Amino acid sequence: MPNNELLFKFSEFSIAQLVEYVDTGIIALPELQRPFVWDAVKVRDLFDSLYRGMPIGVIILWEIYEGAPSKPIGGNKVESPKYVVIDGQQRLTSFYAVIKNRGVFSKNFRQMKLKIAFNLLDERFEVWDAAIEKDPRWIPNISEIFEKGNSFSFVKDLIQKLKESGFEFSEDKIASEIGRVYNIQDFKVQAIELFSKVDLEEVAEIFVRINSKGKVLNQSDFIMTLMSVYWDEGRKEIEEFCKKSRKAPVEKKRSFAV
Repeated sequence: MPNNELLFKFSEFSIAQLVEYVDTGIIALPELQRPFVWDAVKVRDLFDSLYRGMPIGVIILWEIYEGAPSKPIGGNKVESPKYVVIDGQQRLTSFYAVIKNRGVFSKNFRQMKLKIAFNLLDERFEVWDAAIEKDPRWIPNISEIFEKGNSFSFVKDLIQKLKESGFEFSEDKIASEIGRVYNIQDFKVQAIELFSKVDLEEVAEIFVRINSKGKVLNQSDFIMTLMSVYWDEGRKEIEEFCKKSRKAPVEKKRSFAV
């Protein structure tokens, strides 16, 4: 490709759009059966940044050729995706898992829900625990907000629980906070779209150059993303091997303890 020809363009997507694209397979990600490498604290911080209107970085997408094989992580199937994620997989998976209330697999290949709680009185996000579940000041899982929105009955029930517990608060402020969490979906995310004419070698070079500038990218995620689109059978074999290697020490340890 000529040196003076641009390889990309800048775009902007709402989080709601990105979640929908992941759900329908327009954006190709490895399946959620792959280990999710972020811990829940990072997911909490991500949603806190969104709530406060802070930047969360740029995602990089690659327009892929028409007819490329894929398997979406969402429930619907399209013939072929439009994009492969080069950088931003963990953020997109976090958006999808929390907003759609879907499970992910931990590093030990155990299914888990990313349950992020929200404190209605001090506007604070936290990782769910048993104490939070019993405290009326908290919405234990913000997935419930994205499911129910700021419907009158949902807000009314939360306010009633706070009143019964003797807390002082503004009802209007509570309703406003719930709406603000729900509207996180409208947050605009900046994206770099690599054109479909960019070949695999050029994409790999772009990846290396970004990585060399100090931006944290996971090379294995990059490779597995490409494999999920271009060689899904090979990806499955590697994941099965990783799954067995992770589980074997755990099972051995348990049998020893017995």
